[in-house]
Amino acid sequence: MTLRRFLGLVTRVVLYGSLLTALGAVLVWRHQSEQLARRSLAPLADGLVALIPFEITDGHVHCALRVDGQTTGGFIFDTCAAASSVDPQWAREAGFGSTMSGSLAHSPAGVTFIYQWRAPDFFVGSLPVRSHLVGENISGLGRGLIGYELFSDKCLVFDWTASRIEARNDCGRSHWDFEPVRVEGGVPQVQVRLPSGRLTWFFLDTGCQPPLVLARRLLDEIPDHRRIGHGTAEVTGGQLDFLLYEVSGLELLGRRHDDVEASVVANTVRDGLLGEHDGVIGLPLIRQQDLALDGPGSRLGRPPVR
Repeated sequence: MTLRRFLGLVTRVVLYGSLLTALGAVLVWRHQSEQLARRSLAPLADGLVALIPFEITDGHVHCALRVDGQTTGGFIFDTCAAASSVDPQWAREAGFGSTMSGSLAHSPAGVTFIYQWRAPDFFVGSLPVRSHLVGENISGLGRGLIGYELFSDKCLVFDWTASRIEARNDCGRSHWDFEPVRVEGGVPQVQVRLPSGRLTWFFLDTGCQPPLVLARRLLDEIPDHRRIGHGTAEVTGGQLDFLLYEVSGLELLGRRHDDVEASVVANTVRDGLLGEHDGVIGLPLIRQQDLALDGPGSRLGRPPVR
């Protein structure tokens, strides 16, 4: 076989592989959209405002949007997103109008939205959202991010077993244990007690894949920590270098946590985004128990410990 024929064969294999990968991604998104659509339209029980079904894929909570009767999956439900955002190509196809306002919105996750889109009325699950401004998704995550600001006037009950979020005017869980929540910049925060005894606030981030993200300075207040590795990741504004630790003795979400993997920022990119905040609680810890995030009541509920 000549070199030219060999290179031609390799090129065809790579091309066919790329096409099959793209087709597979489209089919997965279509299947996910159909499944979420059927679950969104299920009859609601008494007391519910809306149901938002989801699927957890690649460490993210994926839900669907319904615009003009068409349901599209692949949107990441992110309580730490300062604003919702959409993929610009999909936004044009769905009839979103770009305002090109140049507004900026920053989130602790490092997402910056430059342009805004005027969305028509749409649904997240069965929850209607009236004409709303959303950012242009440049995070590279899914079809876009569904931010907490869409639901801050509701109590959100996360039912991880049933893979759904209940949006309610009242949490309806009077027998649950509740603790304070505060919302800063549109992002919910919960209290964490460090081994030093100090109470601080961490962002509650369903869009965060690591169990914990900690500011470097916290290690001085966590005696029981052990370095286990390091890594890098691309974030908006630069490259994030982080160190991996196992940490113990933190009390959060109603229980003590030991030997938890934590990403500790090792450069100023992430430090600057966290600002004076101490850390982030990610999805792996959040989904360990059902939770009720009651924005209007400034509280977080969880089932009582038996």
